Amino acid sequence: TRTQPVPVAIYTRVSTANQVGGRFDSCDSQAAVCRDHIATHTAEGWFEVACFSDPAYSGGSMNRPGIQALKRLIEAGEVKVVLIFKLERVLRSTDEWGPFRAFMQKHGCKLVSPTEDLSEETPSGRLKNNLMMCVSEYERLNTADKIRIKLNEQAKRGFWTGGQVPFGYLYDETSQGLTPHP
Repeated sequence: TRTQPVPVAIYTRVSTANQVGGRFDSCDSQAAVCRDHIATHTAEGWFEVACFSDPAYSGGSMNRPGIQALKRLIEAGEVKVVLIFKLERVLRSTDEWGPFRAFMQKHGCKLVSPTEDLSEETPSGRLKNNLMMCVSEYERLNTADKIRIKLNEQAKRGFWTGGQVPFGYLYDETSQGLTPHP
C-alpha cells in the first residue's frame, strides 16, 4: 500500500519589528522547528508546499497577508496540514478562533504543532485549545494595556514616547523630551 501525499504549509508570525531580521530571526527559528517536524513525518507522506510568514504583525486579527495567502491555498485544496510553532503564532483572538477552526474543518485541514498537542478529536482537546486561545488573547490585551499606561505616564511627565519627532522640535536624549527648535 502506497502512502498518500500530505501537503504541509508552514506558518510563522512575530508581533514586533525588533524580532525580525538578523542572522536567524524568530520566524526563521519557527520555520526550522517546523521543517524538522516535517522530516520526522516523511514516511507518512508529509512534504512542504509553502511557508507563509507575517513578521511584525499582531495576532489580534486574521487581517495579515501571510495568513490570508495560506487560507487561499487551503481553500484551493492544496494544503492538508498547517504546521505552526505554537497556537498563539496563528491567532490571539477568541472572536476569530471559532471561525478559523470551522474554516479549517470545512476544508479538511488540520492544525499541527511540533511543540503543543493541538488535537481536537476529544472534548478535552477542544477545551484545551479554547483555553490556550483565551490565555493568548489575555496576554496580548494585558501587554497592550501595560504599554498604554506606561506611555501615558511618560507623556504626563514630558518624556518623548517615540515615533517621528514633530516638525519644529528637537529630541533631547539627556532629558528624553522635546524642545522647540530655535
